Amino acid sequence: MEHFDVIIVGAGPAGSVTAHTLAKNNISCAVFERRRAPGFPVCCGEAVSEASLKAAGLFHGSYIDKKIEGFRIFFPNGKYFAVKSPGCLINREKFDRHVFDLAVGAGAKPFLRHTVVSAKKTETGFEVFTNSGSFTCKYLVGADGPKSIIDALFFNNRRKLADAVQYKLPKPAYRYDSGAYIDFFYDHISGYYMWLFDKSKEINAGGCVADKELLRGFIKKHLGVEESGHIGFCRGAIPSGGIKDKIFNDNVFLVGDAAGLVNPVTLAGIHSALLSGKICAYCIFGEVRLGKKESPAIYEKVIKKQPFASKELKYLASRCFTLPESVLNFLGEYFDSRDNTYKNPFKFIKLAFKYPAVPANIKPLFMLRKLLKTGADKLW
Repeated sequence: MEHFDVIIVGAGPAGSVTAHTLAKNNISCAVFERRRAPGFPVCCGEAVSEASLKAAGLFHGSYIDKKIEGFRIFFPNGKYFAVKSPGCLINREKFDRHVFDLAVGAGAKPFLRHTVVSAKKTETGFEVFTNSGSFTCKYLVGADGPKSIIDALFFNNRRKLADAVQYKLPKPAYRYDSGAYIDFFYDHISGYYMWLFDKSKEINAGGCVADKELLRGFIKKHLGVEESGHIGFCRGAIPSGGIKDKIFNDNVFLVGDAAGLVNPVTLAGIHSALLSGKICAYCIFGEVRLGKKESPAIYEKVIKKQPFASKELKYLASRCFTLPESVLNFLGEYFDSRDNTYKNPFKFIKLAFKYPAVPANIKPLFMLRKLLKTGADKLW
């Protein structure tokens, strides 16, 4: 039976970054992935901030499809505000493959088409059972997505998931020009939001809905044509309840989506996946290479201090996705297609009288304004 210091279940960004960081520090590790290749099929809007990529050392031209200046948020009345936050639209399949290849190149052992079906604690660590045999390790990392089997086996956290669907629409059959921005739409088709991301050769049209007919209606409304041909369709689930209660216990770690680590306001997960993988690896490194027995247990404490795990963001998410339509239209009319830094106190007060629901929602509105002004790069 083959033994490793660490077994990582899942070869998405969180799992591959964990493996790469461990392997380059000469800690033996294996990555188990149930699919034939990392990043396939693509279930992602494929947008990430420039700051997130640079912080992870992954600002690399091979998978960057298009650089963008920021994002726009549209409201039911058709008006929007823009947020300056440099980022990229990426090719997620190439991105995942690149990070995976870094891990394998550093010495991590890959096991593709290996589905983990169970795992158990042993006297010396863990035994992991797959469809192609069993393996042993001292540390076990669950990087296996929002419906993590490692979570189910060792933590059984409660989870809250948002359904999401997306079409990839080919150009020039479909036309949409958002300039140097990506666009989000808050109009109660979804309990969260819809999106249109204008890539170089395709348009990612998606939303947090379960029914793809709702997405087809959204496409017709905003692109002016019915969805009649696509080059890709995906259906997935996004963790929407914030960080899970327990993400470490007795040398078992959860990272990325498996830990519920998406930003609760934007539901973006690449930034937190990359960061959690690196933190997890260095906590293991602390015990294996430095002899600090307390190091693994620090993981959960460090993660819960990150901005994406803050109580402030959890509160904002609970309020922002439940704002009355009149308040959303107030925001559209106030900013009226301007930058989010626009400030006009007289206009704000005048419109607040027009939209009586605004005063009851002042606190989350001002918190959101501050967040977008000072921390937009960490939201996605």
